[in-house]
Amino acid sequence: MNYKKIITLPVYRRPNYTKQVLEGLRNCYGIKDYTICIFAEPGYPEVIDVIKSFTDLNIRLTINEKQLGLPSNTRQCLD
Repeated sequence: MNYKKIITLPVYRRPNYTKQVLEGLRNCYGIKDYTICIFAEPGYPEVIDVIKSFTDLNIRLTINEKQLGLPSNTRQCLD
């Protein structure tokens, strides 16, 4: 069976931390084989700008319509 390789990441209002995580992923062997599904809470455009600056990663960005909070946003990642 051929499985898709996916990393999920809920993000909120920490652009520097988001940048550190994505820089770390960028350096991982085989990262080109992965899709990084990021679910961002609304209201923090600086976080979105950081995510969009990583054009060399296969990122699928979803910006929530309303703030879900950590438990619901994490659950959304897993669903």
